[in-house]
Amino acid sequence: MTYRSTQSALVTRVRELVFDTGTPTWTNDQIAAALDAHRVSHTNEKLRSEQVLLPTGVKLYREHFSEFTNWESSAVLRDATGATLTPTAGAGLTDYLIGYFYFSAGQNPPVYIDGKTYDVYAAAADILEDWAAVAKDEFDFTSAGATYGKKAAAKGQVFTQYEALIKRYRAMSQPRVVRLVRGDTNVRVR
Repeated sequence: MTYRSTQSALVTRVRELVFDTGTPTWTNDQIAAALDAHRVSHTNEKLRSEQVLLPTGVKLYREHFSEFTNWESSAVLRDATGATLTPTAGAGLTDYLIGYFYFSAGQNPPVYIDGKTYDVYAAAADILEDWAAVAKDEFDFTSAGATYGKKAAAKGQVFTQYEALIKRYRAMSQPRVVRLVRGDTNVRVR
């Protein structure tokens, strides 16, 4: 897929996970493609709303939370009538990555969200696996205290660390649900 500016925070997060923050190895399009492979669309998700009680006794709902994280910033928030809502932006306020939406003037529940979330850990693991595939023909070994091969010892250590990160990120990624459909009802399983 092609990179969209609404994926900016997500792409940055994946870059941080794969340590591609200096001179980038991966293009925004490549990271967007990895993210899009792990995208889930949501419609009419009801946010959890928390109230504050003002000194005047008025209840105000400023904070609304999604059970999902890593939202693309193109997500649309709506009220019960279907009217589009715009959360308050700024430092420490609305954060699509953690699924937190803030309304400084308050917004009575229910608040719904439509949009896409992404599994940044699965995308990061895919990127790291691609990196490992690029280096598949490189090798090194040590004999009698000397290192031989196409890799320097430092690169061999980096490769080993990337493999460990891949395992860690796969473990942290969201579980996938697969529906199995049985085609032949006459099959017996022993």
